[in-house]
Amino acid sequence: MAISELFDSVGRDLRRAVRGLARRPTFTLTTVLTLALGIGATTAIFSVIYSVLLKPLPYPNPDELVRIRHVAAAFGPNDMTTATTQYLTYRDENRTFAAIGLWQSSRPVNRRQRAGSTSSCRVISKRWARS
Repeated sequence: MAISELFDSVGRDLRRAVRGLARRPTFTLTTVLTLALGIGATTAIFSVIYSVLLKPLPYPNPDELVRIRHVAAAFGPNDMTTATTQYLTYRDENRTFAAIGLWQSSRPVNRRQRAGSTSSCRVISKRWARS
């Protein structure tokens, strides 16, 4: 089959498909809306997956980040909060990590903290963040 015959065949098929769709506008509308919804949903899901799983973290060497957490089996499967004094001890006594920072995302900052209270911070460390 020559290239010109292939283009003629594809052209005939496309004209026949357009005529068939023009004869059934309800089917055509349903098909177009289904395709639009599928493409939109796929785009939205990919955007979420990219931003959560695939996009690199905004830190140098993100594969070297470590999370230190406290868990007590008696209190259930949830993590225990880290007291400010624990964080300061970890930071001052650190001999293993390049730097230690504190981060908590779900609670507002408590300006009146006492010793032993939980700490809420937004920035880990300025030298970790890329400029």
